[in-house]
Amino acid sequence: MKQMTQAQLTELEQDLNAIRNDVLADLGERDARYIRRVVRLHRTLEVGGRVLMPFGFIPPVFVAATVALGLSKIIENMEIGHNVMHGQYDWMNDPSLHSQTYEWDTACSSESWRRTHNYEHHTYTNIIGKDRDYGYAVLRLSDDEPWRPRHSLQFI
Repeated sequence: MKQMTQAQLTELEQDLNAIRNDVLADLGERDARYIRRVVRLHRTLEVGGRVLMPFGFIPPVFVAATVALGLSKIIENMEIGHNVMHGQYDWMNDPSLHSQTYEWDTACSSESWRRTHNYEHHTYTNIIGKDRDYGYAVLRLSDDEPWRPRHSLQFI
C-alpha cells in the first residue's frame, strides 16, 4: 500500500478542516426546525398507529395502523436515533436530542449501540470479524467469509 507524504497529509487535513468549518458555519435554526419536524412526524405516526390498532379487525384500518407504526419505527431508528447518537444535534444543547442522553426503543441500549456502531463500525468499517454491522452476522457479503447453509436463504 502506498503511503502518503507529509505534504499530502497536511493538504488532506486542511481540506477536511475546511469541510468541517463549512458545515459548522451552516448549522442553525434550519437544522433545528428539520429535526423537530421529523420528531413530530415520528410521534404523530406512532400515536396514530396506536390509536387505529384497536380497530384493526377492519382490514384497511389494520393496514393503515401497521404502516403508520412501521414508518414511525423506521423514522425513529434511521433518521432520529442514528443521527442523534452520532452527535449530529449535540450543538442544540437539547437533552432529548443529545447523543449522550438519547435513548431509543431498539434491541440494544444506547450505550451499547454507541460502542458497537460509533466505535467498532466506524473504526473497522466492513472488516470481517471486527465490524458487527457488516452483514449483521446474518448476511454473507464477501468470499472472505466462510459459506454456511443459512446463506442460501439470504436472497429473501
